[in-house]
Amino acid sequence: MYAESGGSRTEPRAKLFDLEQRVRHDLHGWLSTHLRSGAAGRRDAAFLGLDPSHPFEVHGARFAHRAGPDGNIEPQLLVSLLQQVPVPIDPADPAGGTMAFEGGCTIVADLWHRRIRYCIRKHVGSVDRLRRQQAFAARTAAATARLYFAGHPDDAGEPFAALHRGV
Repeated sequence: MYAESGGSRTEPRAKLFDLEQRVRHDLHGWLSTHLRSGAAGRRDAAFLGLDPSHPFEVHGARFAHRAGPDGNIEPQLLVSLLQQVPVPIDPADPAGGTMAFEGGCTIVADLWHRRIRYCIRKHVGSVDRLRRQQAFAARTAAATARLYFAGHPDDAGEPFAALHRGV
């Protein structure tokens, strides 16, 4: 199926868009059920970088026809799954501000051989990545607070602000 319009052997872009939207919807429904069902679902959720107890989005699903190393056309399905989990910025202060911790994957599926060729993932359950992102968010929040809510610009070490204050 091709996206170009015109010609007797091509699908119009609107039909292709509708097909990909239906694939995203159907894939989401199937995955939502599968990932919550038993050991196989939990294992597949871990493989995809998802936490089955939180909602996820099938962000993209599109078809591609690629030339293989032997020159033959290889039909593929490219799928992007995205999950956002709200977590506290400061683990020591769960009642404080929160941030969205994102994970998920991009899958390249070989439709001819019915297998996953690649799965590039960032696991939403990665504790190390979560800690690094929380530390970054805390530094960013502190810098923003100093920028907007610091007292005298000289105290905050902001020479640019002092310049515009007329000092």
